[in-house]
Amino acid sequence: MGDIGLQIISFDQLDSTSNYIAKAIESRQYAEGTVILAHFQHQGRGQRGSNWQSNAGENITFSFGVNSDFLALHTQFLLAKAISIAIVDFLKSIIGREVYIKWPNDILAGDAKIAGLLIETVGHNPRYSIVGIGLNVNQLHFAAPYKATSIRQELGAEVNIQVVLNQLLGYINQRMDALIGGFELLIDADYMTALHGNGRWINVVADEIEFAAMITQVDNSGVIYMKNKAGRVLSHRAKEIKISF
Repeated sequence: MGDIGLQIISFDQLDSTSNYIAKAIESRQYAEGTVILAHFQHQGRGQRGSNWQSNAGENITFSFGVNSDFLALHTQFLLAKAISIAIVDFLKSIIGREVYIKWPNDILAGDAKIAGLLIETVGHNPRYSIVGIGLNVNQLHFAAPYKATSIRQELGAEVNIQVVLNQLLGYINQRMDALIGGFELLIDADYMTALHGNGRWINVVADEIEFAAMITQVDNSGVIYMKNKAGRVLSHRAKEIKISF
């Protein structure tokens, strides 16, 4: 696997950078690790099928594809863990405050969303994982009730989007090297350290019932394990529960 981002192809707008890569992979016109960047996506997707809010030219929305055959099917969430930690590492290095992962793949600065990712698997022989990332960079205003922040809001100054992208890709490549190198236990430990709800009570909604829980594990297939205040251990997949502050 080559470095991610050695080639960056930029568009003023696309429906979705991940859709673009999926079509390129299908037609065998995609070079692994190539970053597809769009200054605006009119069909950008978030978790649970939601849209990603992003003003044109103010943020970073990009995708890249990697051959994920090196991961067993039941450990594919390790890729999400590695990329999430890379984003956390990068943001902590520049905004000077605590940054958290909100399972499954949102990134929070304090209690406001600053980034998110969505990973989709396509094809077979080889199997590709398409990683889509949205990072709020210079946007100052977000539609209510969306609670979000940006690097500019955190720093109080506008930042250079290209510099931010290059720095973020450096962190992503470091974590990808660790994942490919077999440092799965380190990735899992760092993920749990950054995870909102690890070692503290959080509010969870499942089957329209809200309760307090503490996260004890996220396995490498993406299943989350929690204990409630009665000591009962519960397990859920991403679409089955909602975690809030």
